[in-house]
Amino acid sequence: MSTSTYPVLTICYLIRGEPGHEEVLMGEKAPTESAVKRGVAGRWIGSGGLLEPDIDPSPIACGIRETKKELDVLAEESHTSEMSRILVSKEGEEDIELRHLFMRRWRGTPRPDGREFLKIHWYPVSRTPENLCDVDRCVLPVLMSGRRLCGTLRLTRSGAFAGSRLQMVSSFE
Repeated sequence: MSTSTYPVLTICYLIRGEPGHEEVLMGEKAPTESAVKRGVAGRWIGSGGLLEPDIDPSPIACGIRETKKELDVLAEESHTSEMSRILVSKEGEEDIELRHLFMRRWRGTPRPDGREFLKIHWYPVSRTPENLCDVDRCVLPVLMSGRRLCGTLRLTRSGAFAGSRLQMVSSFE
């Protein structure tokens, strides 16, 4: 069960390959009303969505549900790792708690649903695309190195990075 007092947003990345040769799946976000409002339309990002307390017992369950809906794969909970707990404050909006999840085993072949993603692509974890959302541009290099992050991150009204207080942690217990 999520104990956050803020809405929880999951961002999920499928990771494949052996250490040193891993790839991450990213999708180019379609220009939906929600994506435009969040400043991620046309950007490369993972699958995910808001935790629905009546449906999702945990952020990982939310991530699995959203990844099934958006990429048509069923991730295995036992091979899904929570990599971040970041309180995101965007000027003029309600704060949200962002949870990045890495999924290392799933059933099915990833394919975009046509609504959330325009296209998908596997990238080496060391060379993610330039056109990431500002939050992921800030945190993904650390997360992709296998380290976990917690803390706060501030965005301007337009969604541009405005500052952070992040720290690396070994676990969230």
